[in-house]
Amino acid sequence: MLKFIITSSLVFGLVSSFAAELPINPGMWETTMTRTNPLNGQEQTETTKECVKETSIKTQDFIEGQQQCKLVNDKVSGSTLTFKVDCNQMGITSSMTAEITADKDSSKGKMDIAMNMGGQEQTMSMSWTAKRLGECK
Repeated sequence: MLKFIITSSLVFGLVSSFAAELPINPGMWETTMTRTNPLNGQEQTETTKECVKETSIKTQDFIEGQQQCKLVNDKVSGSTLTFKVDCNQMGITSSMTAEITADKDSSKGKMDIAMNMGGQEQTMSMSWTAKRLGECK
């Protein structure tokens, strides 16, 4: 469930170990994700299955990488995690906002990423739903 989302967000940097998190059950998860292609604006949807070993969804999982990023907002309210990260790396500025709602066996979320590379702006949005199918096989 998290690998694609994490990979998509590697442009963002480290946060402290006190990052907000939502508990989930490890196991086989099925995720359906829809994202916009930043080059042509068209939506792409795919469904994947993944054996998830993590016991929580953490902000830091989405923003590991470089250290040129600042966590602007990071909070949990009930079963919803929201965060915002701003980065400035090698002349490329970016901002990511996300909202994730999860219980132990399902989650849904949305994420918006805006980047400015030398005056060229690109945006990307993604949304997903995920459910735990059972134990990993």
